[in-house]
Amino acid sequence: MRGPAPADAPLPALGYLHVEGRAFTNRGSRANPVEARTIAAWLEENRARLEGHYGLPLEQIVGVVTPFGQQVRAIRDACTARGITVSGREGMTIGTVAIMSAFTQQACTGKPGRTCGKVT
Repeated sequence: MRGPAPADAPLPALGYLHVEGRAFTNRGSRANPVEARTIAAWLEENRARLEGHYGLPLEQIVGVVTPFGQQVRAIRDACTARGITVSGREGMTIGTVAIMSAFTQQACTGKPGRTCGKVT
Protein backbone atom coordinates (compact mmCIF):
# COMPACT_ATOMS: atom_id res chain seq x y z
CA MET A 1 0.00 0.00 0.00
CA ARG A 2 1.25 3.46 -0.83
CA GLY A 3 0.13 6.74 0.63
CA PRO A 4 -1.78 7.34 3.84
CA ALA A 5 -3.77 4.58 5.47
CA PRO A 6 -7.53 4.73 4.79
CA ALA A 7 -9.51 6.50 7.51
CA ASP A 8 -11.52 3.33 8.19
CA ALA A 9 -8.48 1.04 8.45
CA PRO A 10 -8.89 -1.38 11.38
CA LEU A 11 -5.13 -1.26 12.09
CA PRO A 12 -2.47 1.42 11.88
CA ALA A 13 -0.26 1.33 8.79
CA LEU A 14 2.62 0.42 11.10
CA GLY A 15 2.23 -0.67 14.71
CA TYR A 16 4.52 -2.06 17.37
CA LEU A 17 4.15 -4.15 20.49
CA HIS A 18 7.17 -4.95 22.61
CA VAL A 19 6.99 -8.54 23.85
CA GLU A 20 9.28 -9.71 26.60
CA GLY A 21 10.48 -13.22 26.13
CA ARG A 22 13.52 -15.34 25.77
CA ALA A 23 14.83 -16.64 22.46
CA PHE A 24 16.13 -20.19 22.47
CA THR A 25 18.60 -21.53 19.92
CA ASN A 26 17.74 -24.91 18.44
CA ARG A 27 19.59 -26.52 15.52
CA GLY A 28 21.01 -23.21 14.31
CA SER A 29 17.68 -21.37 14.44
CA ARG A 30 15.82 -19.43 17.12
CA ALA A 31 12.40 -19.53 18.72
CA ASN A 32 10.70 -17.35 21.30
CA PRO A 33 7.65 -19.22 22.66
CA VAL A 34 6.31 -16.23 24.62
CA GLU A 35 6.35 -14.10 21.50
CA ALA A 36 4.68 -16.87 19.46
CA ARG A 37 1.86 -17.21 22.01
CA THR A 38 1.44 -13.42 22.14
CA ILE A 39 1.08 -13.20 18.36
CA ALA A 40 -1.51 -16.00 18.36
CA ALA A 41 -3.43 -14.35 21.22
CA TRP A 42 -3.47 -11.00 19.40
CA LEU A 43 -4.74 -12.67 16.24
CA GLU A 44 -7.50 -14.44 18.15
CA GLU A 45 -8.52 -11.24 19.98
CA ASN A 46 -8.68 -9.22 16.74
CA ARG A 47 -10.22 -11.90 14.51
CA ALA A 48 -13.81 -10.55 14.55
CA ARG A 49 -12.77 -6.95 13.87
CA LEU A 50 -10.51 -7.90 10.95
CA GLU A 51 -12.95 -10.39 9.43
CA GLY A 52 -15.76 -7.84 9.75
CA HIS A 53 -13.76 -5.14 8.02
CA TYR A 54 -12.28 -7.21 5.18
CA GLY A 55 -15.10 -9.74 4.72
CA LEU A 56 -12.64 -12.63 4.63
CA PRO A 57 -11.46 -15.29 7.07
CA LEU A 58 -8.58 -14.18 9.31
CA GLU A 59 -6.31 -16.70 7.61
CA GLN A 60 -6.72 -14.86 4.29
CA ILE A 61 -6.23 -11.41 5.80
CA VAL A 62 -3.10 -11.73 7.93
CA GLY A 63 0.29 -13.28 7.34
CA VAL A 64 3.16 -13.60 9.81
CA VAL A 65 6.82 -13.21 8.88
CA THR A 66 9.81 -14.03 11.07
CA PRO A 67 13.51 -14.46 10.26
CA PHE A 68 13.78 -17.86 11.96
CA GLY A 69 12.46 -21.26 10.89
CA GLN A 70 12.07 -22.46 14.49
CA GLN A 71 9.95 -19.38 15.24
CA VAL A 72 7.73 -20.22 12.26
CA ARG A 73 7.04 -23.58 13.92
CA ALA A 74 6.41 -21.96 17.31
CA ILE A 75 3.92 -19.46 15.82
CA ARG A 76 2.16 -22.18 13.82
CA ASP A 77 1.80 -24.30 16.98
CA ALA A 78 0.51 -21.35 19.03
CA CYS A 79 -2.01 -20.39 16.33
CA THR A 80 -3.22 -23.97 15.98
CA ALA A 81 -3.79 -24.11 19.75
CA ARG A 82 -6.11 -21.09 19.40
CA GLY A 83 -8.10 -22.50 16.50
CA ILE A 84 -6.36 -20.53 13.74
CA THR A 85 -5.88 -22.63 10.61
CA VAL A 86 -2.24 -22.72 9.52
CA SER A 87 -2.11 -25.59 7.06
CA GLY A 88 -3.54 -26.32 3.64
CA ARG A 89 -4.85 -23.86 1.09
CA GLU A 90 -7.08 -22.17 3.65
CA GLY A 91 -4.30 -21.81 6.23
CA MET A 92 -2.64 -18.58 7.31
CA THR A 93 0.70 -17.84 5.68
CA ILE A 94 3.41 -18.01 8.33
CA GLY A 95 6.97 -18.07 7.14
CA THR A 96 10.41 -16.61 6.75
CA VAL A 97 11.20 -13.65 4.52
CA ALA A 98 12.15 -15.97 1.63
CA ILE A 99 8.76 -17.70 1.73
CA MET A 100 6.87 -14.42 2.01
CA SER A 101 8.08 -13.03 -1.34
CA ALA A 102 4.71 -13.88 -2.91
CA PHE A 103 2.72 -12.51 0.03
CA THR A 104 -0.74 -11.19 -0.89
CA GLN A 105 -2.59 -10.77 2.42
CA GLN A 106 -4.06 -7.44 3.57
CA ALA A 107 -2.08 -7.30 6.81
CA CYS A 108 1.22 -8.65 8.01
CA THR A 109 2.73 -9.07 11.45
CA GLY A 110 6.36 -9.81 11.99
CA LYS A 111 9.47 -9.27 14.02
CA PRO A 112 12.68 -7.51 13.15
CA GLY A 113 15.04 -10.31 14.13
CA ARG A 114 16.61 -9.79 17.52
CA THR A 115 15.15 -9.02 20.88
CA CYS A 116 16.69 -7.45 23.93
CA GLY A 117 16.41 -10.72 25.83
CA LYS A 118 19.21 -13.21 26.13
CA VAL A 119 19.60 -16.01 23.64
CA THR A 120 20.19 -19.36 25.30
